[in-house]
This record gives sequence, structure tokens and C-alpha cells, in this order.
Amino acid sequence: MNRMVTRLSLFVLMFSLVTMSASAQATRTWVSGVGDDVNPCSRTAPCKTFAGAISKTASGGEIDVLDPGGFGALTITKPMTIDGTGTFASSLASATFGFTINSGVANSNVVLRGLSINGAGTTLGITGVRVLTNAGATVNVHVEDCVIQNFSTRGISIETSATANVFIRNTTVRVCNEGVGSVPTAGQVGLHIENSKIDGNTLWGVNLDNRTKASIVGTSMNHNNAGILASQGTVEVDCDRCDLNFNQQGIFAGNGGTPMIRLTNCTITGNTTNGVFLNGGTVRGFTSNMIEGNAGGNSVTNIVAPQ
Repeated sequence: MNRMVTRLSLFVLMFSLVTMSASAQATRTWVSGVGDDVNPCSRTAPCKTFAGAISKTASGGEIDVLDPGGFGALTITKPMTIDGTGTFASSLASATFGFTINSGVANSNVVLRGLSINGAGTTLGITGVRVLTNAGATVNVHVEDCVIQNFSTRGISIETSATANVFIRNTTVRVCNEGVGSVPTAGQVGLHIENSKIDGNTLWGVNLDNRTKASIVGTSMNHNNAGILASQGTVEVDCDRCDLNFNQQGIFAGNGGTPMIRLTNCTITGNTTNGVFLNGGTVRGFTSNMIEGNAGGNSVTNIVAPQ
């Protein structure tokens, strides 16, 4: 009798260990164009979609793309890295959002790297990357080496109700209604855009609303309705080595707010209505700006001499 009890106990223990192992989340998971979401998402048995892999990936973990494929849209609710570096990693988001980031974990870091995010036409996809946070859950979002295009609302939309920091590096946002929009309902947004191209969007290249502080470095905002729209409350923008050319308005500052925009080493030319249009805002020019060849608005609020 005792031997039977002992054997039964060992069987129960072994079954529990197997079950725990099967349900454990991995720090790194993999997706493949020929994978299957019933797999454990390991290197040798990858999943098919990002949505299939995220439930098997631990908080703070990473989903890597093994080979070319289309891996679908995804809602991210925890710290996470999605990395498609080194292969063709795409997400086709027709009639939906590409990536929605809505982490309820305080101080979350979410990274999207090396991805092609396509809305399949400006009347189909809604938003490429949508950043949401709830009160008390600060999120840091990094969008690196990505191409985002063909969305009917925004390429990247920051719609937070809490503090958020969004970093956009080496990324192209094109053929959207708006390129990048920061429209928080509460909290504060810190936005940094570096070495990126936000060109050829129907309305604004970069739309900055109340509660936004932005730095834009080495970035082109060309062939939009306006390169930068800064309005609706308190906005601060620092632009360094940026091109705002061939828009209708290079910079539109004001429209219900009192934004402050500072320019250093920027080129603003060929805009069909104004290079700089002021409607309640302030644009200060520092070192080596060229504001010339626009239909109007070829000057800034004041020129600040080098210190």
C-alpha cells in the first residue's frame, strides 16, 4: 500500500512539473513565416504570428523574427521587445491598428525594431503604432529602424492619459493622414525624433498638442500639409538640423495655444503658403537657419544671437 501511495505521489509530482514547464513563459521567443501558433515559439519550433508568441513570452522578454513573413497586428500589455532586425519582418494592418501599446505596468519599456508596418492603403489601416497608458503607468516606447505607411489616422499616435516618453529613431513615416501625432488627454509626453523621415503625409508631418515637449533632430518633414503643427495649449519643441520643405506650411505655431519652437541649423524653404506661420505661438531662431524661398513667413519671432 505504501509503495502504491509513493508511486502515485511521484506520478503527481512529475505531471505537475511537466505542466509547469509547458505553461512557463520564455524570455525569448521566435516567429517564422512558416511557423505555427500551436508551437512553443522556440528557436526550433517558432510561432506564426506576434499575437501567438506574446502569450508565451515573459514580461520584459523579446520576440524575434527568424525569417521573412507577415506576422500580424498586436496589442502589447507588458514590457516587451519586438525585433525584426536582419530579415523582412512585416505587419499588414488593414482596417485595424498595427501595434497598440497599452501596458498597465509602471515604467514599462516597449521596443519595436526593424519592422515594416503597412496599413494597406490610407482608407484601410487606422493607426500604425498607437500608444496608450493609464494613470500611474508610465511607459517608455522606442520605435527604431521601422517603416510605417498607409494609415488613415496616424502613423504613430500618442494618446496617453499618463506620462509617456516616446523615442523614434531611424524611422520612415509616410503616406498617412498624419505622420506622428502627440495628443495626450492627461499627463505629459516627452517625444524625441532622430534621423527620421516624416514625408508625404496628407495633413501634418508632426502634430504636437497640449502637454507635449519634443526634440526633433536630423529629421525631414517634407511634402506634408504642414511640417510641424504645434497648437492647443502648452507645447515646447526644439528642432536641430531639420528640413521642413515643400509643405503648405513649414511650421504652424498657435491655433488655440502658445507653443514655443526653437530652431537651430534648420532649412525651411519651398513651402507654398508660409515657411513659418504664427497664430499665437513663438518661434525663436538660433544658429545657422535658412528660412528662404517660401511664399510667405520667411522670418521668425526673434533671432537669438550666438552666446
